[in-house]
Amino acid sequence: MIRLFFLILFSALTLACSTTYKLKVDKNVPPLPEEEIVTTFYGGQKILGLADTLGTLQVKTANTSKCDPEAIYDKALDIVKSSGGNGFYITSIDLELNSSYIPCTSFSGKLLKVDYDYYDILSTEDELKEKWSNRMDPIEGIYEGKDPNEFTLRLAIDKQKNGTYRLIYLSGVEGYLEPIWKEGQLKAIFKNSASKQLFKIDWINSNRTLNQDFMVSVGPAVMTFVNSDADYSEIFLKIYPTENDLTLGSGTGFAIAENGYIATNNHVIENADRIFVRGLNGDFNNEYEAKVVARDENNDLAIIQVINGDSLALDTPKYSISSKSNTLVGEDIFTLGYPLRSTMGDELKITNGIISSKTGYNGDITSYQVSAPIQPGNSGGPLFDRYGNVIGIINAVHKDAENVTYAVKSTYLTNLFDVLPSGVSVPDEESSEEIGIAAKVSQVRNYIYIITTK
Repeated sequence: MIRLFFLILFSALTLACSTTYKLKVDKNVPPLPEEEIVTTFYGGQKILGLADTLGTLQVKTANTSKCDPEAIYDKALDIVKSSGGNGFYITSIDLELNSSYIPCTSFSGKLLKVDYDYYDILSTEDELKEKWSNRMDPIEGIYEGKDPNEFTLRLAIDKQKNGTYRLIYLSGVEGYLEPIWKEGQLKAIFKNSASKQLFKIDWINSNRTLNQDFMVSVGPAVMTFVNSDADYSEIFLKIYPTENDLTLGSGTGFAIAENGYIATNNHVIENADRIFVRGLNGDFNNEYEAKVVARDENNDLAIIQVINGDSLALDTPKYSISSKSNTLVGEDIFTLGYPLRSTMGDELKITNGIISSKTGYNGDITSYQVSAPIQPGNSGGPLFDRYGNVIGIINAVHKDAENVTYAVKSTYLTNLFDVLPSGVSVPDEESSEEIGIAAKVSQVRNYIYIITTK
């Protein structure tokens, strides 16, 4: 800011002038390494970090001739740097006129050694996109616009686990301040208001000082910054994700055989260009692409296979898939899945209930009606009886009724097994041993997967 002020005011001046530099050192420290920079601060700014004063510097320019303020300023910063300082806090500036009415400058300030706060790398752009591919809040994404210093910044809104938002710097700071900004550092912290779209923010200026004078509103595809004096208002346009970047859907799937064969709903993978699976062998850090093996659009069923699943050492699931539909009304059931992942997270969720009816919506004989509550993301998940056998595949909910869920009977899934390659073994020996739900979930959890599509 100070550099910019000098350049605008004195850009036409190129002749040297008589200048003295009076340095007072209070603490002797090694010179600053060549690759590091000296950042300028000025009165009223709050430095984000621990600042240790090393001494003072007074610069005095006589009114005898034209002067080059940039050269004066650069030499002052060189003195700060050679004295081990990485910050120069300007406390006073004097502007005078010489006999030729050519402005010259004198200024003084403190030499600082600053240990900056919020300097850690939080998340890079690639890491954020990976996170968002699994779950994404509507206002999360990458935005671009100009800050008060006219830098065109790329910033990312990132939602934290506690529900608050933060702004992460990706790129855009230029010139001598560029070295103190790295991709993934904190740029601002959002503070909630009575409105879900309006926030007060703690903004980190380009010279790493704190500005608490900003408000930000976030709407569809835009983020607008305004300060309290209304002399700065800028729209940042959301540039990621675009429509082509968005995940089309997310659901649940479950293993039906070894080598990566998985059952889910057809509507989970319908219209997908690519299908991905997470949770194989309990690993949620990696995703694997899958292909469609078989579909039954009428019954909303699909079988997919993880590409190169043979190499992943996936074993046979520890449950059978029932080829019968003789479950009785009133029998206990439970279902597992990954509902509402953007707010409920990626942990496997269980809901339980009973068989309410042996027919589904409008008396559909292909489905069960159950009382287990489900949410978006449960689609494609297995429905278990009290013995831990798969008896259905969750696929719908009655929107006008409470806790009315529908599941396609597993016998319709077994009809698709005929298209599987010979040698693929699907477990069909049903259990008749009743065990606790907690024990059964522990046995089967590594066979229930997150399905996403793009």
